[in-house]
Amino acid sequence: IERAHVIGGSGATPHIMALCERHPGRVASATVVGGIAPLDDDELEMMIPLNRDVFRDARAGDVDRVRERLTLNREEMLRDPIAGIRAVMATAPDADRAIIGDPLWQEAHVVNAREALRAGVDGWVDEIMATSGSWDEVHPERVDTSITWWHSDADRNCPLSGARRLLGRLQNARLHVWTAAGHLEAYRREPEILDELLGRD
Repeated sequence: IERAHVIGGSGATPHIMALCERHPGRVASATVVGGIAPLDDDELEMMIPLNRDVFRDARAGDVDRVRERLTLNREEMLRDPIAGIRAVMATAPDADRAIIGDPLWQEAHVVNAREALRAGVDGWVDEIMATSGSWDEVHPERVDTSITWWHSDADRNCPLSGARRLLGRLQNARLHVWTAAGHLEAYRREPEILDELLGRD
């Protein structure tokens, strides 16, 4: 692929940054949706309990504890993906819990969760270990790709304050903030997000 638009959400942020940094000629434009960023200790306390706890364990270098927590969550998700996500997101904003109640969202989530988790937790563990630290191998200051970042003001999976700090290090990025919304808001906004991404060259 010689040139492409790139989009990703949540834990995809460092991968998008690295792709833009290392292959600027191939990325026509990039979009981050509800992306994670390097967080300080206060921001960890803003996260939903599962994310907070595994990030703490990862920062302490306790990979075994990260794996143990995620393995338990994987088993619950595979047993009942809807009950599992409701438990994980119990302290999320009302907007997130409303989306989780949408039958069409649930239909997609069941398929996605089972496919993502059927092979085990290794990929999930790797993601937590990669995103919970300082991202020393990624250099946002070197990224000059056009980046649009969509985020919600009440996101408890990926706090907005961390995203704002990372955006301050990028050369060519702009932020759109959804109000009274949570981590799953992109489900309601997909046409808007994709139209904006594909409209940039």
